[in-house]
Amino acid sequence: MRKDSLESKASYIVGFTSIILPLLFSILLELLNEKSIISVELKSYMLGILIIDMVLIFITLIITIYILDVTHVNYPLPSSNPNELNNFYFNNANLESDLKDYYFGCISNLNIQNNKKANLLSLCFKLILVSSILIFIMFLGVLL
Repeated sequence: MRKDSLESKASYIVGFTSIILPLLFSILLELLNEKSIISVELKSYMLGILIIDMVLIFITLIITIYILDVTHVNYPLPSSNPNELNNFYFNNANLESDLKDYYFGCISNLNIQNNKKANLLSLCFKLILVSSILIFIMFLGVLL
């Protein structure tokens, strides 16, 4: 449940970055255009902010793709073949206790992986906040 929530938020961030990157790239193309009405001083100021902003968005995109990467999860069943499972588990006298022990071991591993994803997701939100502030400053510079 927590993993699904974290990955859902990460997919929203991937969508956000896929919208923002083309916009930033089009601003970059306008800044590099010789016929632009923006002054040379303002162009260099905006270009610096834009490059920093694009780097932050790329880092955010890479982190969110890492969050969405499939992680290895341990399951107590050794195989998905029903014939093998029948021979393995139904001949085991301590099946219930073995499964409980193994599942409890898996839960701690999943919590560690989810905490790592949550920390990375928090970092992504901070990078988006910094990126948004830089975009605001850049557009404020154009308006003034």
